[in-house]
Amino acid sequence: MQSKQLIIKSVQIGYYVNDIKKGQPELIFLHGWGSNSTLWFKAFTSEFLSQNNLYCIDLPGFGISETPDYDLDVSNYGEFVQEFIQKLNLSEVILIGHSLGGRITIKIAANDCKNISKIVLVNAAGVYHTSNSTKLITKISKIVKPLFKAGFMQGIRRAIYKILKAEDYLNNSKLQKTFIKVIQEDLTQYLSKITLPALIIWGKDDDNEYTPVSDGAKMHQLITNSQFVIIEGAKHYSFLDKPEEFLKALINFTNT
Repeated sequence: MQSKQLIIKSVQIGYYVNDIKKGQPELIFLHGWGSNSTLWFKAFTSEFLSQNNLYCIDLPGFGISETPDYDLDVSNYGEFVQEFIQKLNLSEVILIGHSLGGRITIKIAANDCKNISKIVLVNAAGVYHTSNSTKLITKISKIVKPLFKAGFMQGIRRAIYKILKAEDYLNNSKLQKTFIKVIQEDLTQYLSKITLPALIIWGKDDDNEYTPVSDGAKMHQLITNSQFVIIEGAKHYSFLDKPEEFLKALINFTNT
């Protein structure tokens, strides 16, 4: 996979691409929060690489992509992906999103599926959960933010978020408001609007509070033209925990 750059909305976006060949399926991979697109590589076999045109995008603020000087929401991320597709003149794209990437995929597929033929949701976020930690992250970000500005408070702040299992919130200080916007948006209403063929892949033992396996079942129920594959022995990163099972499900879906 070769790394390349593209300017979208005045932001430098990094992405990885294999040896492109005409006439092969075009797959775009979107990673999760706090991650980057190189994680996908571990699931790719040489045969898979040779039979598909793969584009792995580092979303704004992650990996080798720049962080915008403004806050983003799910729709904003979707706009970056759509412009990426347009700039590279791609068509009949299969859009594959993990976690945050799944949120983005849902929003795009429900609103404007131009140039997209199928979608794959991998342990996708999008169903809102009013968990205690989610509520506390939001409250703390608003109430005690002025207190945390002091240098000696940074250790206390990190300890609080670690207790809440919310370290993702701290991965990039420039994206903290973006993180709040993203986790607060409930995309359930968009699921029934998706008409594209959809594959939903989930690790049976996903213990991420934003992506329980029950969310996968709900997405399958609401997306009319969908298939649901549960991978035994896999957690939130199902494509890393069980790459062979993940790739088998993906290939079967893309080839039909």
